[in-house]
Amino acid sequence: MSKQHVTVIMGGPSVEYEVSLDSGQKIAGHLDASKYEIDIVHITKDRRWLVGRDETEMPMHEVLARMQQQATTAFIAIHGTYGEDGTIQALLSHHQIPFTGSGIGASLLAIDKVTSQELFAAAGLTVIPTTICTANTADSVQVDDFPVIVKPSRLGSSVGVRIVHDESELQPAIHEALLLDQEAMIQPLIEGREIACGVLQKHGKNEALPPTELTPLISDFFDYKAKYQPGGTKETTPPDMDAAIIAKIQKAAIVAHEAVGCASYSRSDFIVRGSELFILEINTLPGMTATSILPQQAAAAGITFPELLDIIIANAGTTV
Repeated sequence: MSKQHVTVIMGGPSVEYEVSLDSGQKIAGHLDASKYEIDIVHITKDRRWLVGRDETEMPMHEVLARMQQQATTAFIAIHGTYGEDGTIQALLSHHQIPFTGSGIGASLLAIDKVTSQELFAAAGLTVIPTTICTANTADSVQVDDFPVIVKPSRLGSSVGVRIVHDESELQPAIHEALLLDQEAMIQPLIEGREIACGVLQKHGKNEALPPTELTPLISDFFDYKAKYQPGGTKETTPPDMDAAIIAKIQKAAIVAHEAVGCASYSRSDFIVRGSELFILEINTLPGMTATSILPQQAAAAGITFPELLDIIIANAGTTV
């Protein structure tokens, strides 16, 4: 029986570059070699395409033509810019190369937190009131009640996210966010329990995985350091919550997944305050590192990491 060819694509010109490499290496290392012929493409921060474990540099168009000739499936492990904004999906789609995860449209919508919030609200989910500012309007922003959260509107992994406690911290936080993105979001800080919940498409049906409660141990919130430093966060899957709240979270994760038009898998992040559930954002390509949440949730559902990769690859043909 011939093996299926899979190319893991990692890296990219993003502030999440290192995380992407971690995800890609873990994926490549856990794909079942008895089922797959495995190749690797490493896109550097300056957009050079390096192929194979010896990292031979090749022009982008030659790599894509090679992948098309190999009849490969691209396993996308690029987070943030280039991976979750529809860019790599557009390149692969143009060359008729099947790929994992969501398509171009859902990627564009999900990475834009402002637009996705509007879609979530239209689908009946509770979103946090948001003020948007740009470089032209930043100086005129007024906040009456602190603390607030300031974040870039189109980045992941909590890059550039800051808790602002008073007026003196506001403009520096906005300036930092605008160095990373064209828009900054300002939201009231909702005190509650932070929860993440994955959705996985199995046999054509979207199913919610057991959610995870995230309790940062080295930061005030689930920031970049808490997310990726081993031991930085206590992760409890499933959380110690009433079954009705867990079911509400899982239902909301599926609603968010479908509201944006995601395919195959996603992870949505929430704040639970009493009986209230606020959605924060959705990730179309959640991390696959040693500390990543989605593989932990799959394991809690009885799905091993290699089996999770099998499911995601099997869904690649359904990506739109």
